[in-house]
Amino acid sequence: MQKTFILDTNVLIHDPESIFSFADNKVVIPMSVIEELDKVKKFRDDVGFNTRQATRNIDELRKKGPLYKGVEINKGGLLTVVPSDSKEDWPEDLDRNKKDNLIIKTAFDLLKTEKKVIFISKDLNARIKADVLGIATQDYEKKKVKMVDFKKGWEELKVQSGIVDKYYKQKKLDIKDADKELKSIELYPNCFFLLRDIADENKTAITSCDHINKEFVPLIHFKKDVWGIKALNMEQKFLFDLLLNPKVNIVTIIGQAGTGKTLLALAAGLKQTLDDNIFKKILISRPIIPLGKDIVYLPGIKDEKLRAWMQPRFDILYFILILIVIFWLNNEQLKSNNQRAICVVEYLIDIGIRDMVYGT
Repeated sequence: MQKTFILDTNVLIHDPESIFSFADNKVVIPMSVIEELDKVKKFRDDVGFNTRQATRNIDELRKKGPLYKGVEINKGGLLTVVPSDSKEDWPEDLDRNKKDNLIIKTAFDLLKTEKKVIFISKDLNARIKADVLGIATQDYEKKKVKMVDFKKGWEELKVQSGIVDKYYKQKKLDIKDADKELKSIELYPNCFFLLRDIADENKTAITSCDHINKEFVPLIHFKKDVWGIKALNMEQKFLFDLLLNPKVNIVTIIGQAGTGKTLLALAAGLKQTLDDNIFKKILISRPIIPLGKDIVYLPGIKDEKLRAWMQPRFDILYFILILIVIFWLNNEQLKSNNQRAICVVEYLIDIGIRDMVYGT
């Protein structure tokens, strides 16, 4: 049975190619969606870029014939752009002046003529409204990547008795000693392993992997604090090892809020800039998801625009500096160095926004 999918505006903004993602089914775009796309097409960010691309795709299909009659897509599918101004049978409590509700009303009207109608939206509230009206609804998940699909960056490996002790004694371990057939180990650059003794699960070792020489080697900063910040768990130790490794140019971190991603990254940056002189400056960049007007249009100079948006980063920086002051007060030998660090830290750190340094 051919299904009819009604697309919300946010679906086209999320994925400009979404109209081609429904096989040989019918795809309906309400006129209200086109109007909403028109309002955001000039945004100088990913929203504007995707909007323009989605509009181009629809306009290209228009060459096949009138959109209100429907044009073929996906070898059997059909794309139709329909008016969304029906005033009949308007559900109670649904505000007629909202574009989102006009889109839902279009799906509601199609229930009368189509057998299988599905409203596709990334807006949770819109999906709830559609469900209340008896419209089948789904999130658009084609480009959604599940956390379980990402590599953790580390693996647990159970080893024979004595292997962990051998590693601690030699300060390294040939991977063949841990797994002679190497079948259970996936080797890739900058990966880590937790070695666990099969006879005593409490006996463990955390290691880095030299995938070229095929050896387990110790972490560089295993028990050292960095600018007063000390890793509290295994994952944070792995992260510090990557952040402070001069051979690793880019580190990508994924994790829940409050797990120390920014704190550890900033501490590592300060160490390599002030202590090791590897870098001259730190750039903190935070991508923006515009709500209405882009932040560039907010009043004030750059620092005033960014203050509220970047405050969490400033809070972390102040926290690190407080630790440095405490350490400085208790260590006369390092007094001058730490005082210098506090004086120049504002100069060394440049706060910026990704959307302000590139164009689309």
